[in-house]
Amino acid sequence: MASRHRKPTEGDLLGVVDAIYAASVDPEAWTTVLRRIVDVTGGEVAGIVEHSLRDGRATVHTMYGTDEQQTRAYERDWAPRNIYLHASGVPVRQGAVRLSHELVPLREALRTEYVNDFLLREGVLHIMGSVLRASPSSAVILHILRARHRECFDTGDVAVMERLLPHIRRAEEVRRRLADVDLRHRAAVEGLDRLTIGVVFLDERGMISFSNRAADRMLSAGDGLSVRAGKLRAVDAREHGALERAVSGACGREGELGPSGDTLLISRAASGRQPLVVMVAALTREVPGPWATGPAAIVFITDPHATAPDAQMILRRLYGLTPAEANFARHLVEGGPLEDLADRLGVTLNTARTHVKRLLMKTSTRSQRELMQVLMAATLASRLGESGGA
Repeated sequence: MASRHRKPTEGDLLGVVDAIYAASVDPEAWTTVLRRIVDVTGGEVAGIVEHSLRDGRATVHTMYGTDEQQTRAYERDWAPRNIYLHASGVPVRQGAVRLSHELVPLREALRTEYVNDFLLREGVLHIMGSVLRASPSSAVILHILRARHRECFDTGDVAVMERLLPHIRRAEEVRRRLADVDLRHRAAVEGLDRLTIGVVFLDERGMISFSNRAADRMLSAGDGLSVRAGKLRAVDAREHGALERAVSGACGREGELGPSGDTLLISRAASGRQPLVVMVAALTREVPGPWATGPAAIVFITDPHATAPDAQMILRRLYGLTPAEANFARHLVEGGPLEDLADRLGVTLNTARTHVKRLLMKTSTRSQRELMQVLMAATLASRLGESGGA
């Protein structure tokens, strides 16, 4: 293959470019990119390697034309002794294509351990490389190696690489952005799955595109709400009509729904429990027009019986409350007159007032309003832990 190196055609180069952009969404496809680069440059081996500029160590990200053993030998033993990386004037900024015989004259290179005991034993000698990405501590370099019995890389080979490098850098930028989006997506899903409140995203047709774990548990129970043909459905026919209208409004198919959305009560005849509280709200899309994607509406489902079992533990740990004080604080958050709370807990009004005073002192708050804000924040934190079910 490499022994009859010819000047690549436009079709050859377009094939490499196609492979490069395919690799931006499929990291496994970089091996194909390297194979095509080897074809159009007359090389035998190609690799994308990250070199530390501090200790010389290397991490091979992708390699074509060599085996795993040779790759690991380079990372472990030979990268710190790479004469071309340590040559005077080696570029540590992206852009330029450099040839090995320009960095170190061939006659001088042939006297080094790196060339004789590593490169030549692997059957290669001539190298063409370019820094794809650089930082003060490292450089990601594309290396292309040609066999020892072949001619050195020349200006024609450099011109080919200069045609391809802008596409490689754009594809790498796309890959990094997609990786960032994927990371944020996974973080968002993890956060939503920790809530005890059900969260459901709907597309423009009202179809469910995502639901967190709490919503999955509520919907699978079929107690008040269920899923039919990919859509939310209320068991009660009258309530289902109201839910459909709210969803249609949020998804933009019927009128406009205000930013605060529409809140409904969904009864639960099967269990006899208190109704679910369902809020349906529209989502503003960041990318308008015919290519807009993503959910069109969001639905929050709250089950009054989905308690936060760790709320008291969190209050005790954060503010040093006694078990009795933490229990009182948890009930205080639910609201209502202090007299009613005292009756509910079976304590005197004076005892309830004493609890309030102690809570104010231990939470460093000055009013019952501030106290409620602190307690509600702590209680909300407890609801971030995954519950055992509704």
